[in-house]
Amino acid sequence: MAISIDNYAFNESRIQTILNSKSLADAQRMGIIDYVMDFLRGWVKHAQIQKLFEQIDDLSAGLDSEVERLVRFETLRGLAAQHHLDKFRVDVSIALDRSAWSYTFSVGDRQIFAKENIALDCERGDYDVYLEAARRNSSAMPDEASHHAPATNVAALKRDMAAFLKEELFEKENEPIGFYLADAVITNLKDLAHDDPIWRGEPGNGGAFKRRMREEIFPHEDRAAVMEYLSGDRTYTDTQKSALIDLLVITDKEHQYRAFAEIYCDNRQLDFSKIAFADNHFYIDGKDTDFIPGDGNCLFHCLDYLQQQKDVAARISAYV
Repeated sequence: MAISIDNYAFNESRIQTILNSKSLADAQRMGIIDYVMDFLRGWVKHAQIQKLFEQIDDLSAGLDSEVERLVRFETLRGLAAQHHLDKFRVDVSIALDRSAWSYTFSVGDRQIFAKENIALDCERGDYDVYLEAARRNSSAMPDEASHHAPATNVAALKRDMAAFLKEELFEKENEPIGFYLADAVITNLKDLAHDDPIWRGEPGNGGAFKRRMREEIFPHEDRAAVMEYLSGDRTYTDTQKSALIDLLVITDKEHQYRAFAEIYCDNRQLDFSKIAFADNHFYIDGKDTDFIPGDGNCLFHCLDYLQQQKDVAARISAYV
């Protein structure tokens, strides 16, 4: 089968040669450019192949080998005739133990390049780049059963969100954040009974989170004093607000505040609309709820997933 580029036809063997070439001279020596035919037709084929190869070579300069090869293939696909674009496919698979991955490049019903058992290098992110290319080309993708962010990522996201909220509240006077903090206290403490043991600093009916809120935000206040904060008769100090942010974001694993997440995502250019919430669980809209672990850090697993998708998209944009 031949593929058209600017109205000229190239078969799979020539495409394979282009993919394996390292320089224009190599491409010429391997027979990509048919000097005789190009001469007879005014070097038109030579010019087309040279244009194609030079664009591929420029885009792949300095990139790791797997991404470099993907860039070559993506560039080739981008130069193909519009009605042949769907014939170019990137298919990706990953081992069950996630130790290695493989990919193939196909044109039409022919496989033109394949590589197997590539070590999964999460730091370089080659696998993520290929996976995004497969999504864009609507080809076969590995079945990702879940997204479980590393503990270091979860901790870093919590610190970043808490620092951001404090900066917004104390330096930029973002009033909605103050309202959300007050609302969180009202939601958790307003309806506690007068005789609930929490008010005496003991385990009570409200659960561990409400007890911690009472002890960490109002360590020396009785119920009557706390109610004055809830009614607006007393004003929260900056120390109380800072401690409440830490409780709701960094320390707490069960009551992550959705409003804070939306403000944070908007600032960090993450698509909050992709985060869904049901049955006290954050998950990614369009995926099974158990795609995100229900370990108390579900919001931050979602944020890590969105950040990963953003990073992959940025790498793809830079490459192709």
